[in-house]
Amino acid sequence: MSWRGRRPGTSRSREEPGRWRAAGAGRRPRRPVRTPDRVRERPLDRPLHVRTLARNGIIPRAPLSLPTSLQETEPWAVAAPQRRRTKRRRRIARRGWIALGALVAVLLTAGGGVLALENALPTSVAFNLKSGQVDVSTYSQLVFSFSRPVALNAIEAAFSISPATDGAITSVSGQTTYAWSPSKALADLTSYTVTLSPISDLSHRRIPGSRWTFTTNIVPRITTVSGAGGAAITDGSDVDPGTPLTIKFNDAMEPITVRVNVNAQQADLKWAADDRSATISTQGMPSGPLVIGMDPGGKDQTGHHVPGTFTLKAGLYYHDHEHTTALKYPALIQMPNDYFARDQNGMQAADVVFEYLAEGGITRCTAIFQNVPDLIGPMRSSR
Repeated sequence: MSWRGRRPGTSRSREEPGRWRAAGAGRRPRRPVRTPDRVRERPLDRPLHVRTLARNGIIPRAPLSLPTSLQETEPWAVAAPQRRRTKRRRRIARRGWIALGALVAVLLTAGGGVLALENALPTSVAFNLKSGQVDVSTYSQLVFSFSRPVALNAIEAAFSISPATDGAITSVSGQTTYAWSPSKALADLTSYTVTLSPISDLSHRRIPGSRWTFTTNIVPRITTVSGAGGAAITDGSDVDPGTPLTIKFNDAMEPITVRVNVNAQQADLKWAADDRSATISTQGMPSGPLVIGMDPGGKDQTGHHVPGTFTLKAGLYYHDHEHTTALKYPALIQMPNDYFARDQNGMQAADVVFEYLAEGGITRCTAIFQNVPDLIGPMRSSR
């Protein structure tokens, strides 16, 4: 059956092309013949529009109103060749590997540039305090952080602090972080200057010198304890009974947080208007040792705490304050001590008084004076 011999108006089935090729075996394939109502082409190698296929009679009995976006599961959908899909996947995979290799190369190049930049930078040093910082704790450590390893002996030789303060430098983290610790607390309300002279790190890179300043905070504490007339009371001093004691602080305190003890008993503090001093009365206290102490835990009005305890050991004893005359040699004066001889005058100024039993059960006193008062008596005898 030839192409030209087909009856017009008849539709071809999907098996007809095969029959045509079998009938024309051994012949040279003819060029497609175009007619007004149909056309015969070579085997399809790409999907065509459904309307075109139906109009030309290639898809028999296909409706002309089918959607143009056909799914691959439709009987008239033309599948892409498997070989072309494989080549496309290989091409995509090859491009992905090329892109990944380019990304790795960029990262390695960037990392090398960063390392080169870091190696070109000078060795730097950082200080844990800002220069000019105030209200620094008196127990602070001074920490130095280097960008490259530095020898400990080089730092010890380059470090200095003014006012001079004893301390030691130790390693905190390898050879890059060191800390200087004072052997005792720094002075409060004091400006310090820290200097680090130029040195070299372990890779022989020079580190320029640096200087920092800081000021310590205030440490609340008792500055003085005074008696009548503002006379200072120190360890070993004697205070007359009834003498008011005034305790002065170096800052305005929070009265409710301060506890002062006298002979292990909490004292009743009378605070001044500025909260920088308080008064303790000794009226009614027995003669004897006088121990004044303050417990830690108090704080000033800026929030700084009292770091430790305070203790003052004095005495509460009577003293004669009458006028006396100094003698070249001590005087020994004997005075009766019976009922009719009392009260005696001048015995309070004696350095030593001996009381002993005389005849008839009568007691007598012998007083030794280095400084004799204006009036002594009654006097029995003197030497």
